[in-house]
Formats: sequence, structure tokens, C-alpha cells
Amino acid sequence: MHRKRPSLLDRVTPLCISSLLILVLGGSGFSRNEGQGDERSSSPDKKRYLAFFIRADAYRNMPTEYRALYVQGWLDSRMNQGVTGGNASVIKAYRDCTRDKTSTQITAIVDKYIEGHPETWDHPAATEADDTLENVCPSLHEALVEMWQSRIKSR
Repeated sequence: MHRKRPSLLDRVTPLCISSLLILVLGGSGFSRNEGQGDERSSSPDKKRYLAFFIRADAYRNMPTEYRALYVQGWLDSRMNQGVTGGNASVIKAYRDCTRDKTSTQITAIVDKYIEGHPETWDHPAATEADDTLENVCPSLHEALVEMWQSRIKSR
């Protein structure tokens, strides 16, 4: 029986997807924010970034399938204690916000938000996605504000 040889795209795509997911899921562990606050955000220190992997502008230019994978990985990192340090109320707020939405819908919401904010295309795509959901889900914004306020008080 003759087996068809996989095309270059068939061989490279899983590698690209794997690499992208590693970057997205690992990215929140490597990112650290410093500087002045951004008034749109619940975080008191979102202006300068020491490390991140994908800028919002690069996200905009990804093929649709890659943007969807990025958003899924970003959301997994958020709901699995990535940036929240295990804060149960924040994780619950992410879950509540996204429970009835499909990944395609969440990707479309993030796409629309990033496209509508060209002034932040030089920011990390992950923090722009954060801002997207904070704007869509007031309870998530409130949970994040509460978390940041408690962290500031404990310093």
C-alpha cells in the first residue's frame, strides 16, 4: 500500500502550533511589568514590559487559526493561575466571563478590541487581551482591581 507523503505544511504546522502554545502558556511566567499605570487597566503597573513574546501588532497579522490558538492559550494561562498567582476570585471571574462564549467568539472580541486600539499595538498582545475581557466583563475587572489592591497593601 502506498502512503502519501505529508506536505511541508502538514509537517511544519504542528511545530508552529506547539511553539506558539509554549510561548503563550510560558509567556505569563516570563513577563514582568514595571512603570506607570494605564488608566484602562486594573493593574497599577502596565506601561513598560521587560519581556513578552507577541506584540498586539504581530497578533493582528497572524492568520485567523493562529490568533484563535493564541487566544485559547492566553485564556488557559489566565484560568490556570498564570498571572493571578492562584487568586480564586479572579480565576472564577475569568471562567464566569467566558463560560457561555465559544473560542471563536472570544477571539473575535479580542480581534475587535485590538483593532480598535492602534495606540497599543506596541504592547504585549496578552495584556491587550486582558484589557478586552476586563471591558467585556465588569466582574472580572472588579476581581482584578481587588487582587491588585490587596497586593499593594501587603507590600
